[in-house]
Amino acid sequence: MRIAIAHISLKLMSKKVNFEKAKRVVHEAKQRGAKAVILPSMLNIGPIFSFYSPAQVKSIVRNHAERIPSGPTATFLSSLAVSSGVFIISGPIIERAGPKVFLTSFAVSPAGSFLKRYRKIVLNPIDRTLGFSEGRTLEFFDLKEKYGVLIEGDVLFPEIARGLTILGSTVLLAFPRIEPAFDKKLRKLLEARSIENNLPIISMGGMVKSQEQTLSELPTYIFDPSEGLLEEILLEGGKSEEKKEEDERVVILELQNYTQKSYTQDQKYSYSLYSIIYRNLKRYLEGKVGETEEKEE
Repeated sequence: MRIAIAHISLKLMSKKVNFEKAKRVVHEAKQRGAKAVILPSMLNIGPIFSFYSPAQVKSIVRNHAERIPSGPTATFLSSLAVSSGVFIISGPIIERAGPKVFLTSFAVSPAGSFLKRYRKIVLNPIDRTLGFSEGRTLEFFDLKEKYGVLIEGDVLFPEIARGLTILGSTVLLAFPRIEPAFDKKLRKLLEARSIENNLPIISMGGMVKSQEQTLSELPTYIFDPSEGLLEEILLEGGKSEEKKEEDERVVILELQNYTQKSYTQDQKYSYSLYSIIYRNLKRYLEGKVGETEEKEE
């Protein structure tokens, strides 16, 4: 399946500008033969978390959380998928579901139908102070290839990536948080998740802008478990052949080139291994609870 990876700059708190950019890259991807397009995190308002004060971020989270699939971003991407005739995978946006808020990635079909969502599981202390709730379900997006999604801190926990592999994912798709300073551990973590699960991994980066000033850029990475780093995509200082106005870069990937190998793990063995680990941890934790209760008595 030919997919398009959209490595673009996002303008903070400028939904109109960002949506216009999404339109351009999706239509370009369609013209170049892509059947699916992967868009970056926080497509609507930009990755605000590390570029405003905690009080400002808390206000943004409260006022810009959206319903999925009935909110403005999901509705826009659904219409865009129909007009372009492609699948679209959106990086996480701030989702409101009842009284709770989540960081949620989702996929829509060329018919405009909502396919599935994945909510970030691993929250850091800052996420909790901002009022986020953790997701409870491992999910993959089935678009011929099965994209197992990892959002931000999920990448730190090998259990999540392995769980997605056991469930049948054929590609891992990561959405790290774009920070002002690059975390040098990220490349090692991504390569480790790829090798551990014998799956390719695509890690979506992008650029953050405020007005016309560039605040940060995180590379988009593609790792193969056997070959290592296949591509590092940048706007600033990257290759120029697919660069567009130094603001957008659409990279076309023939995914079968990477997944035609026998990447699927022995799922029965992996499940058995996790069952052993779970039983031991359960026994240990139940013992700890028992000890605590005895002390309290």
